[in-house]
Amino acid sequence: MQLCFDIYDFDQDGCISREDVRIILVYLPQVSTFLRNLEQRFESEEKIRKTMFESRIKTMEQIEDLLNAIFTGREVLSFEQFAIITS
Repeated sequence: MQLCFDIYDFDQDGCISREDVRIILVYLPQVSTFLRNLEQRFESEEKIRKTMFESRIKTMEQIEDLLNAIFTGREVLSFEQFAIITS
């Protein structure tokens, strides 16, 4: 559990902020599988770019919803709060 906390504590200040979580979630690898699937379904590069953009916007909205749920009423998470939320 401490290792997971340390990964999210991006700036290593001993607590997890909204920005720490956002940074980790934004960079999760999700694009390569998505691209392979798109290449099989679309022939137009323009369609691929548009679909990727729309998917990225949706993902960002989902990340923002998650951050709002986690950080409502608090600025940061301690290790103890992190352990409760993730269990």
